[in-house]
Amino acid sequence: MRADLASIQTRFGKSAERQAPRFKVDFSVRVTTGSASGSIFQGRAHDLSERGLSMYAPAEFEEGQQLQLEFTLPFSRKALKLIGMVRSRSGNRYGMELRSVHHDAAQELSRTCRALSLTAQ
Repeated sequence: MRADLASIQTRFGKSAERQAPRFKVDFSVRVTTGSASGSIFQGRAHDLSERGLSMYAPAEFEEGQQLQLEFTLPFSRKALKLIGMVRSRSGNRYGMELRSVHHDAAQELSRTCRALSLTAQ
């Protein structure tokens, strides 16, 4: 998967109230439901933080549902496979909390958010 970076802006909307700032992004997210035989959907990430992301997906997910997310961050070539929990929903736009993020993925998220913050200045 290749990450396409859109315009980047920091601290928009409710982001100013959040523990981790969010950054505008535009990249593909592969979403898998349930077990290995679960359904697969293609979504788009709209913003990113070290703790979660907002994405659009042409599917119906419920708040509290756990999904497998696979994506490549901006400025990276390495695909991350993480578990995300649906924290909020508005139509087909979902606020995802990243769960059980292993050390390497956490470092990659942190590095990407730092790079996005420098790009936005």
